[in-house]
Order: sequence, then structure tokens, then C-alpha cells
Amino acid sequence: MLNSQHINLSRVIKNLETLLPSNPASNDSLAKSEVASRLEIVRRELSGVDKERMEVGILITRLHRKLDEEEGRGDRDSFIWSRKWAPVDD
Repeated sequence: MLNSQHINLSRVIKNLETLLPSNPASNDSLAKSEVASRLEIVRRELSGVDKERMEVGILITRLHRKLDEEEGRGDRDSFIWSRKWAPVDD
């Protein structure tokens, strides 16, 4: 769900950025300020979604680490992706 929100907000930002005029003299400054304010609101929403995605990722990592400790797994047998797939220096 968070990934789909991130994708949708990114698309909205891209669309709003295309609405901003490249030449400020040729377009209405009021319309430009409305688009710019809406763009700022959507960017704040995207920032909140990104923060929530990071928090969920941290919680998942901590849960996997806790499960590894409870089941007596070492670093090599861990379920955590970064430990499992990263090269190990021996």
C-alpha cells in the first residue's frame, strides 16, 4: 500500500511540474502560485509516505533480527536479506 501511494504521489508531482510554465512572463502568476502551492503539499505528503516506509522497513528488520536470535541462527543463516546475500569477508 505504501509503495502504491509513493508511486501515485510521484506521478502527481511529475504532472504538476509539467504544469508549471517555463516562461513566467507568458503565463498567469496566480495560476503558477496555485500549482506551486499544490506541488508543495504533495511533496510533503510524499515525504510522510517515505518516512512511514522507512519506519516499516526498520520494524521488519528488527523483527527478523529478533526471530533470528530466538531461533539461534548465526549471521550466515539469518533471514535478513542484507546479511544473507551480502558477501561475507572470512
